[in-house]
Amino acid sequence: MFKTTALIFVILSLFPCCDADRKVSKQLEQIIKSANSSVSEFKVSLKMIDFDQNQEQKVLKAAELIRKVITSEKFRMRVLNHKFNGQKAFADNEGLTNAQIYKKILEGAETIRPGKDHEMDMVLLTYYEDAITIGYTYPNTRNVWMNTKYLNRYNPVQITGNMMHEWLHKLGFSHPVKNTPERRFSVPYAVGYIMQRLARSEYQE
Repeated sequence: MFKTTALIFVILSLFPCCDADRKVSKQLEQIIKSANSSVSEFKVSLKMIDFDQNQEQKVLKAAELIRKVITSEKFRMRVLNHKFNGQKAFADNEGLTNAQIYKKILEGAETIRPGKDHEMDMVLLTYYEDAITIGYTYPNTRNVWMNTKYLNRYNPVQITGNMMHEWLHKLGFSHPVKNTPERRFSVPYAVGYIMQRLARSEYQE
């Protein structure tokens, strides 16, 4: 009698867990469905200041690659399946799941302009510094500064990774300043790497 009662208790105790899993799965499905409806609308909107013709052409090519990659199925799957510490997650994810991060990217709601316009909006400026910094931005501005030390020698594929990294800061994501083991799994770094890898397959001279 005790064994039968215990077995019934164990079976019944499984149902709340299953219900919770179904709720999480349904929420994930709704997030992805909502994100997918925004894919075709995604655009890249740039304003460039103090770029020469060659620099401008490379950045425009990079922008087109970014649009192609973000609207691709491969990008969706890479972001959704990204792993950190054995789990489907990013480091420094602001408490968001991979699906929520993907949706946030497609919505294009920069923290300084929070409306969901489905655009990568950036104001790009150039500067030169003989340093390892490829580019930088600040939370309180739309501006992104690109170091011509790298811009001049990078091809459009390499530029996509930097642009994506800096734009993800505009969406509110950050990473450690120091090169910690976890930094490459942060949203700006990890999605920047994803962007550059996928852009390489799209790039034609």
